[in-house]
Amino acid sequence: LYLTGCTVPQSSLLVTTSSTSADPSLALSIPPIEPVDLMWSVPPPTLQAAQESHDVTTVLHNANFAKVFTDALATSPGALVHVLPLRSTQFPKLPDDLLQLVQSSAQVTDGYLFEALGRARIIKDSDEIELIRKANAISSRAHETVMRVLGQGVRGIQIGQGAGTERPFLPGEWL
Repeated sequence: LYLTGCTVPQSSLLVTTSSTSADPSLALSIPPIEPVDLMWSVPPPTLQAAQESHDVTTVLHNANFAKVFTDALATSPGALVHVLPLRSTQFPKLPDDLLQLVQSSAQVTDGYLFEALGRARIIKDSDEIELIRKANAISSRAHETVMRVLGQGVRGIQIGQGAGTERPFLPGEWL
């Protein structure tokens, strides 16, 4: 989600870098549209729609992810592969066959990626800062509206009618 903006469940991302290219290659893997998705939930986007809406190099279906991964490993023997924590319940489990394939041809570590992503998320560009300001403004207006409505609803209550004796004071009674 953080790297691509993709919110499709069961999606994966393979980021490959090389010493010959300054830009990484991003392969986004999404599930295909299934008939059950059309009936019960929002279906994933088509490959073309996902390519247009996400800043990635390639979009493919999950069934092709292992091949893309294998091809990347073949072009970089002995590569270092960073994965999210393998024993965590917070992240999807890598399929055993894919994990075995990677471990047989590369070094695998889950000790750095999660922390690196956390550190990268701390840094905000001007667009992110503007979105945070907008979200804060919306939240502030919502809180002010709720307080105003609550205050109007309790203005007529007098002490002795329950406030402070049988129940705690309400926000409008504090004024």
